[in-house]
Amino acid sequence: MNWRHAPPDAPPPPGASVVPLLLLLVLVPPGRGCVFSFHPLSTTFSVAIDELTQHLLHDYPVSMPSNLDPDAWCAELWRIHFLAVELGHMGGVAGPALQPLVATVTNQVQFVQECGITDPMGCVGRERTNVSRMLSALNGHLAALSGKILRQAGPVDFSNCTPVRCQPAPALPPAPLGLLQPGFSSQKQPGTQASGAGSLHQNHLPVLLLLVPILVSLAFVWQRQRRLRGQDPRSHGRSRCSGLCDAGGQGGCRPGPPEPDAAFHAPLPRAKRRVESSAPLGGLQS
Repeated sequence: MNWRHAPPDAPPPPGASVVPLLLLLVLVPPGRGCVFSFHPLSTTFSVAIDELTQHLLHDYPVSMPSNLDPDAWCAELWRIHFLAVELGHMGGVAGPALQPLVATVTNQVQFVQECGITDPMGCVGRERTNVSRMLSALNGHLAALSGKILRQAGPVDFSNCTPVRCQPAPALPPAPLGLLQPGFSSQKQPGTQASGAGSLHQNHLPVLLLLVPILVSLAFVWQRQRRLRGQDPRSHGRSRCSGLCDAGGQGGCRPGPPEPDAAFHAPLPRAKRRVESSAPLGGLQS
C-alpha cells in the first residue's frame, strides 16, 4: 500500500466535503412530528360545531371508526383524525350555504394533519351512523384532548401516536368438550369443510352407481308383473254356457258372465256325462 502525503496548500480531493455531510445526517436524529409546543385548539370549537349541527339533517349518514385501541394518550387524537377525514368528505358535497360552516369546523381540527397519522395494518373498521352523533362525538373528543394538553407543563408529544392501533379481533368461543376428539384440533383450517364434503361425495359415488341398475331392474320386473296381471282376466274370459253348448252340439244357449278363474270349469265333465247318458234313452224310445 502506498501512502501519499499532500502538501498543506494542496486542494482537497474530490468528494471530501461530502463525507462530513453524510456523517451529520446519520448522527443527527430526525425531527419528530406531532409535537405541539402551543395549544393547537381554539376556544370556539364547540360553538362552530353547534352551529353546523343546527343546519344539517340529523339523519345524514356518515361513518366513524369502531375498533380503535382505547389508548389513554392517543385515543382522542386518532378519533379526531378520522372524523376530520369525514368532515373533508362532507365539505366536498355540501351546498353553498353549508360549505362555510363545514370549513369552520374543519379548520378547528386542521392540526391533526401535522401528525401524519396512518393505518399501516389496515385494521380500522367503520360503522355507519348519523351526522348529529358524529359531531357530538367530535365535540367530546376535542374537549378531552384540550384538557389533556392543558395539564402538560411543556410541549405535548404525540409522536408515538402516528401509527394507529386497533383492538384485537374477538376470540371465537371454545367448542363444547363433548365434540372434541383426541389428536384433532378444534379449529378448522380454511377449506377443511369444503374438502370434507368433497370426500364424502367421493365415498358414496360407488354405492350410487351400484344402486342405479338395481333400481332399474326392480322397476322393469314390477312393470312386467303389472302387464301379466292385466292380461289374466282376458285369457280366462269364457262363459259357463259356452262350454255346455260345445258339449251338447245344440245352439240357443245364452252367454253367461266371464269366469274369473278355473274353479268354474269343474262341473263341465258332469254335464258331458249327463248329455251322453241321455242319448241312448232317446234311441230306445224310437
